[in-house]
Amino acid sequence: MFFFNNTKITLIIFLYFSSINALLADQVSNATISEFLANNSKSIADEDGDNSDWIELWNASGDNGHLGGYYLTDDSENLTKWSIPEVNFNDSGYLIIFASGKDKNDPQSELHTNFRLNSSGGYLALVMPDGITIASEFSDYPKQYEDVSYGEGYGEPDTITLVEEGSQAKWTVPEALISDWNDISYNDSDWDSGKTGIGYDNTSKYIPHIGEGGDVNSSMRGKNASIYIRVPFNISDSRGISDLTLRMKWEDGFIAYLNGKRIYSESAPDNPTWNSKSSSNRSNENDAITFFDYPVSGPLNNGLNILAIHGLNGSTNSSDFLISPELEAKKTNIDEPELGYFLTPSPSELNKKIIKGLVEDTKFSTNRGFYEEPFELEITSETEGAKIRYTLDGSPPSETSGEIYSSPITINKTTVVRAIAYKTNFSSTNIDTHTYVFAEDVIKQRTMSSSITENARYKPLMIDALKGIPTISLSLDNPNRLNNEDEKPLSIEMIFPDGKKGFQENAGVTHYGGYFTNFSKKSFRIYFRGEFGTTKLRYPIFDGFDYDSPPAEEFDSINLRSGSHDMIDRGAYMSNRFTDDSMLEMGNIAPHGRFVHVYINSQYWGMYHLRERWNAAMASEYYGGKKEDYEAINANNTGNEFLQGVVFDGDGKYWNETRSLINGNSPFSRASNHMDIPNMIDFMLLWTSGNSESEFRSVGSVPLGVPFKFFIKDADGYLRPPNHAVTHNGPLNAMTRLKREGDPDFKTLLADRIHKHFFNNGAMTPQRLTTRLQKRVDEVKTPFLAEAARWTNVRGGRSNHSPSSWEAYQNNLLNNQLPRLTANMMARFKSAGMYPNLIAPVFSQHGGSIPKGGGITMSTNTIQIIYTTDGSDPRLSGGNVNPNAISASFSDEAPVPKDFITTGYDWKYLDNGTDPGNTWFMPDYNDSEWSSGPSELGYKEGDEATVVSFVDADPAPGTQRNATTYFRTTVELNKPGSYSYFQIRLKYDDAAAIYANGKEIIRTSNLPLNAKFDTYATSGTPNERKYYEYQIPSSNFINGINHIAVEIHNSSPASSDISFDMFLRGEVDTSKGNRITDLVTLNEPSIIRARAYNPSTKEWSALNEAFFSIGSVKANSENLTISELHYHPSDPQDINEINVSKDRDDFEFVEFLNKSSSPIELGDIYFKQGINFQFDSNSIIEANGRAVIVRNLDAFKSRYDSHESINILGQYTGRLSNDGETIILAAKGRGNLIQFTYNDQEPWPISADGDGPSLILTGNNPDSSSNWRSNAINGGNPGLPDSAGSSNFEIWKTSNNLNETLGDNDNDGIPNLVEYAFNTDPNSNSSLATLKTSTINFLGENYLEIKYDKNSDANDISITIQNSEDLINWNNTSLELISEELDDDNKHKTLTYRTKSPITPESPNFFRFKVSL
Repeated sequence: MFFFNNTKITLIIFLYFSSINALLADQVSNATISEFLANNSKSIADEDGDNSDWIELWNASGDNGHLGGYYLTDDSENLTKWSIPEVNFNDSGYLIIFASGKDKNDPQSELHTNFRLNSSGGYLALVMPDGITIASEFSDYPKQYEDVSYGEGYGEPDTITLVEEGSQAKWTVPEALISDWNDISYNDSDWDSGKTGIGYDNTSKYIPHIGEGGDVNSSMRGKNASIYIRVPFNISDSRGISDLTLRMKWEDGFIAYLNGKRIYSESAPDNPTWNSKSSSNRSNENDAITFFDYPVSGPLNNGLNILAIHGLNGSTNSSDFLISPELEAKKTNIDEPELGYFLTPSPSELNKKIIKGLVEDTKFSTNRGFYEEPFELEITSETEGAKIRYTLDGSPPSETSGEIYSSPITINKTTVVRAIAYKTNFSSTNIDTHTYVFAEDVIKQRTMSSSITENARYKPLMIDALKGIPTISLSLDNPNRLNNEDEKPLSIEMIFPDGKKGFQENAGVTHYGGYFTNFSKKSFRIYFRGEFGTTKLRYPIFDGFDYDSPPAEEFDSINLRSGSHDMIDRGAYMSNRFTDDSMLEMGNIAPHGRFVHVYINSQYWGMYHLRERWNAAMASEYYGGKKEDYEAINANNTGNEFLQGVVFDGDGKYWNETRSLINGNSPFSRASNHMDIPNMIDFMLLWTSGNSESEFRSVGSVPLGVPFKFFIKDADGYLRPPNHAVTHNGPLNAMTRLKREGDPDFKTLLADRIHKHFFNNGAMTPQRLTTRLQKRVDEVKTPFLAEAARWTNVRGGRSNHSPSSWEAYQNNLLNNQLPRLTANMMARFKSAGMYPNLIAPVFSQHGGSIPKGGGITMSTNTIQIIYTTDGSDPRLSGGNVNPNAISASFSDEAPVPKDFITTGYDWKYLDNGTDPGNTWFMPDYNDSEWSSGPSELGYKEGDEATVVSFVDADPAPGTQRNATTYFRTTVELNKPGSYSYFQIRLKYDDAAAIYANGKEIIRTSNLPLNAKFDTYATSGTPNERKYYEYQIPSSNFINGINHIAVEIHNSSPASSDISFDMFLRGEVDTSKGNRITDLVTLNEPSIIRARAYNPSTKEWSALNEAFFSIGSVKANSENLTISELHYHPSDPQDINEINVSKDRDDFEFVEFLNKSSSPIELGDIYFKQGINFQFDSNSIIEANGRAVIVRNLDAFKSRYDSHESINILGQYTGRLSNDGETIILAAKGRGNLIQFTYNDQEPWPISADGDGPSLILTGNNPDSSSNWRSNAINGGNPGLPDSAGSSNFEIWKTSNNLNETLGDNDNDGIPNLVEYAFNTDPNSNSSLATLKTSTINFLGENYLEIKYDKNSDANDISITIQNSEDLINWNNTSLELISEELDDDNKHKTLTYRTKSPITPESPNFFRFKVSL
């Protein structure tokens, strides 16, 4: 135990420094820290692309020299913390060093200190080479702000003229090469003299601008187009000079040099010679006699300086020529600097005007949201002396406009409050905006139609209508002046009625669209730009909607579509959202979206479609790269055809190439790298299935391997009956060109895409179509009432905005048009020859889990079915049969429908209310002790053949019947795969689940997942006398004995009865082909890809494919866990790793563990938060097995190449935060499965934060730090069993010949465990722990700092600092980690903690370290 009394004991440490290096002659004598940035997010980035903090050093002496031997430090007790190598300043006398902690000191490369700056305040110093003398110091710098630098600043600079027109100059027309003529040391004494300007003219135009002795007509014309000019000038003190501007009158070209350095040129060759000519002629003579300003930079000297000009004429015999320079600059008085902040950091430039600080942001006592009762709103700022102005009309307040806040504001109606805080010599806050919505008030706004709000049917629903979807509040000045071109500043807020945290950002806005209509309800486009506020909106605005492609969470711009043109006869607000959702469900990228209510300056403006804006920026979010890498194309319609498209992002180079390739020879093969042909087909299948205009958008990046992809631009009217020919030319006439080419591979691809989407529950099948629309109808059915109330009267009361007409329109789509669309389109495709008559093989079960020993059958209407199980296509390119494919055998017996289980069948049952365990439904379960009897089974129904019993499951008065009764039976089936499917007719009361051979095949909707023996049904049976029919794939049954298990759950303890009966019947469906194969048995997870084939005609069917697993179940929170997390890998060291990537984050991975005895399916699992990843449909983790996902597959393999057995399920995008973050793993439609928040600070294992080990889960609760440990193996053990680092202490004991954990071998009073923790020698009593305390003054308050060394390998111990006032009662001390530094030998790390609260005489006096293994 170690004690420190922070008020009675003073620790004095004497440090003696002796330098063995003499001061080098060319070191600078005086340098300072002129500026630093301790919270960098948008300033300069380092060579790794990181926005590291930086320090600017300035050569205060102005002398030539380097900084070798100087030191930088953030620790006043360690002045030689980081040594600066021999590196020179730039021409302006500055040097930038990154304070990143990366410790790079190669003078030929970027420099990085071994420490990072503390943005909450701290110490920073530049130390002279003696290691003792402070050259420049910030002993206690204040809190630092994001992208605001700090340092020495000055007053406003003056403008000075260094060279003016008419200055004395030397000039010569060279006759040969003159070396170093532009150098300051060149001897020009034999040159001609004259005053600027220098030139000649045959007319009088230039003569007034030519100085005395500056007419060079006789020397230059007809002899040389080049002239050399030297203009000397003197500077007494070059310090503080910045912003050089070269002002030039010139014809026809020039090259300017400052003290020998080329600083600017116009119309000049890259490599000039003594007789060069200008690269172009300047035809406008008025320009030639006008000064043009060019910002330049170059070296300046105290004393003599030379501005040298190489003048260039257009030809030797030109009739005129002119060169007249001026050189201006800004001069700052740097002798009286002040410390302060810089809103615009200026690395490597002279610091500008400082401010004293930043006004702390305004704070609103009540957050934005929905309210019912009035309240008093207080607005404050923590900056003393700051004033606050506010507005209530949506206009932006400023330092001079808006009401001055003096007392709380009464908020009693829908109100938008905007506020700014300001103070003299401080930077004002941005404008904060809060909108408060009172639904009752909104309903009474004058723009709301009483025909809706007072309607007896709708009035009770109006508040729910306003709260049914999120709210977007827009606040801006003069919204009626918005147009489609000029961006106006605004505030945008997203408010959730349930209180979920939304966002507020300042942005820009325009209207958009509406070029052919003039509706009062306009669409808005919101732009996120630095000039308004944030450069990107970073918020999951589409969270809550499940997609195969998760939506982006960062946006450059977003759209708010009014829906005005998508009226009742064109889709009733649903067309655009429906087509976007359709493209997404087809497996493509399309704009995500949702419906929201919009308010403008507190006035309700209607329901809008919040939608991603499709452009290059959006493409980069999904496909990677930068937005500048992409081209985006906008194509409107001309009649029924698509136009060629206009480029609105990029230069159109690759789009033009694409057009040429499509119009050239062999477009299918030659254009495939430029055009995503499967995507284009999907676009056309969707577009021709509706009736929208002929418009598209396309985006692509050929260099990044992203061929052009297509999207329906404006889907207004899409949900009308289809009216486009399926043989339409398509974008760039590509469909017609590809069909006309006649490539059989294109014909096959077209059929395959049709089959993918129009069969087997594809995106264009009736169930998917109606479900997709129904989801959006449900989203807005009630909210639409508010839209109807807002806009019904604006259009003269037309019925197309009435709730009843809107609902009728949707019902017609859901009940008539969409259910018939699939068959309608398939008939059109077949008629057009786009889909073959051969029936693609129909699987008896289309994917999923099949019992062990089971399989599937396939049916068709032709001679052969060719299939593969290795993922390859049975058909080779060109049409030949894949030699690795298998020809299925067909059954000779034509099955007939047959009943296998009927009423009266014998069942075993368990009715005593006990828990049968979690394997009761498995085939090998022992049910020999169960009772048995024929069906129907139950009690209190009166029609039971077997009356089962019940028990009183609760000691309370009366009878509380047990929740569950279990049933089991067996049935023998002969070739079950020969049946198209099996039908189960089930009678149950009150809820049921049925299992076949250990796999769940039916669960009624009123029975929760993972229901236990004591779980009651959530409701009763809809009709307990009815038999409910279910169609079950035949692949769920095996040839021979099958085990059937059923659980029946009562609805409540008070329920009086239960009943159960079941029929099982094999059925034959000849519509799917009259030829059925024998059973195809699968022994391992497989992708079956099959085609029907007619060898006589060489005709192939479309491809049918599905993934099958063996005896698997869906992943859930019980059987799946994240078992290992490598969020902060160590830097790559091995050459093989470095050759792949230098980014340590590329070596991240996440490991999953299947905790069950059955394989689990992950096809519907995705990361909702943390990283971006969606598991493939064929993702399986075997029983008790592990799998990983990785950030960079090549990097992962370079580090873990020996682990060939690792099950890698894919690459994710994004990064695991090195600082900790929330991870959410979710299942589509089933909610969150795993959610936890990890951290890089104790009590979480801190050695996992970049030191090498990964985090491994050792318990059952991933949200608890005590359930995680550091891996014993550096780099982790991905995909394989892990061992926690608890073995490190045992290894340490063995290596030091120790036996006892708490022994004291060296008799120094320190137990072995403590010696291990603090990295001291347990066999030497002179090896003591380095523990230091100090008092730090920060912002006028004293804080205690505690510093100690910890064994970096001791990842199996925790160290807790505790405090006490009486040495009896101890409490954990509230501390924050200030720094963590790893020693050069990687053996120990130095940790510095600071108390979170100031210390006072009343603070606890004693501290101790608690060490736990």
